[in-house]
Amino acid sequence: MWTVSVVVTVVVLLLGLTTPTVDSYRVQPRLSMVGRTMHVKVLSPSSSSPRTASLALPIAKPSTALSSHHLSHAAAGSDSTAIINRAALKAIGKLLSTCGIGVWAGKVGILDQAALSVLSKLIFNIFQPCLLFVNVARTVANLSGSAAKSGSAEAIYMLPIAAALQVVVGYVVGKLLSFFIYRNDPDNDEAKELMACTTFANSGPLPLVFTEGLFHTSADHTLVGRSAAYISLYLLGWSPLFWILGPAILQQRNGQHKKDPAQARKELLSRIFSPPVVASLLGMAVGFVPFLRNLVVHADSPLSVVYEAMRTLGSAYLPSVLMVLAGSLSPPAAPAAATATAAPAAATAAPAATATATEKKVDWQFVMKVGSVYLSRFLLMPAIGFGALKFLAKTSPAMATLFAKDRLLLFVLLLETCMPSAQNTTVILQLQGNKAGATKLARTLMMIYVLGVPAITFWLVQILQLTKLASA
Repeated sequence: MWTVSVVVTVVVLLLGLTTPTVDSYRVQPRLSMVGRTMHVKVLSPSSSSPRTASLALPIAKPSTALSSHHLSHAAAGSDSTAIINRAALKAIGKLLSTCGIGVWAGKVGILDQAALSVLSKLIFNIFQPCLLFVNVARTVANLSGSAAKSGSAEAIYMLPIAAALQVVVGYVVGKLLSFFIYRNDPDNDEAKELMACTTFANSGPLPLVFTEGLFHTSADHTLVGRSAAYISLYLLGWSPLFWILGPAILQQRNGQHKKDPAQARKELLSRIFSPPVVASLLGMAVGFVPFLRNLVVHADSPLSVVYEAMRTLGSAYLPSVLMVLAGSLSPPAAPAAATATAAPAAATAAPAATATATEKKVDWQFVMKVGSVYLSRFLLMPAIGFGALKFLAKTSPAMATLFAKDRLLLFVLLLETCMPSAQNTTVILQLQGNKAGATKLARTLMMIYVLGVPAITFWLVQILQLTKLASA
């Protein structure tokens, strides 16, 4: 990858040095026209004698000539690409830096398995529910009824539905990939991780970082706030499905293919009415009902103190998730009894060649898993999303009008299709007590995030060009 980048850079530089620029030629002010053809006298940089060039340009179509308008658009495109590159590197760099601190905390014993377990419970029961309640209540309150001043009211319904559809498509893609790679083995942990990574994208933290980086200097000062509101609405459809389907996908069967019906029903209800799901529903109710909205959301509301306290707790969600992801990178310590039992066995173990062969097999499985997730998240899902929205705009005049009127809505819908896998899948494994699985999944996610920078940048360029928000 680095070799290709260096070669491309050298070629571009050489082209820039050897290709004559507009300033290298001097166009004489006197022009002669014969019929419909314009003759221009041009002084070459290597010769002082003028040469006449015949340009068959219709006078009625001046747009075919090089103009300052075209040059300004080219410069704007170059600037937007640089902004996208900076936003992508900043987002991934922020994530990796936070994870680096978490890895250090794990190495020195601060972030041990007990701390990860407690932190995962706090995320599931307090931090994310508070974040979802605050964001959903505020967003729905701003967009519903007469308060619809910060975006399209249709987004209240469209974004959650789009989130649910993307989860379903991701699940189908993951099911097909796992069938071809792992032969649809229900007890294969690698297949479960592949399914989770293809089904759920990073639909909240990373899009918020990208929109803030892209729009914070925009002439339209409402873009950052509106994009945050739209992403919150998207999470309204994504979060319940994540906490209902995610544990079911990653759950270990341990050889028990049949469960007691009462126990299975209890587990299903606990996933459906989990704290994040209940918080999302309560936030929607508060945002829609005027009485509850006036009671909680506004600055002068009687319960505004509670609302602000929940906002403070919700701000701890992202760093906590990153700490769990980083802490999961360190393998869990083996129990003392297992270590004592393994010591004599290690002395009489098979030769080192067997261990080497096993490591190579594990590495090959890791490469297959990372490649499959990369293919689904950065190629298949964006292609399906772009195609579906284009088809919708062509077949439905109402949708075409909506996308033309609210380009930011289209931007968020497309942005969500090209995000990497959700990093809080490691939280599910930590809550299930699967420490080894959390470690494996964390390594997969870190590789996806690092390798995904070029792909994310490419898709962001396409999205900005399609929505024309680069010059907004």
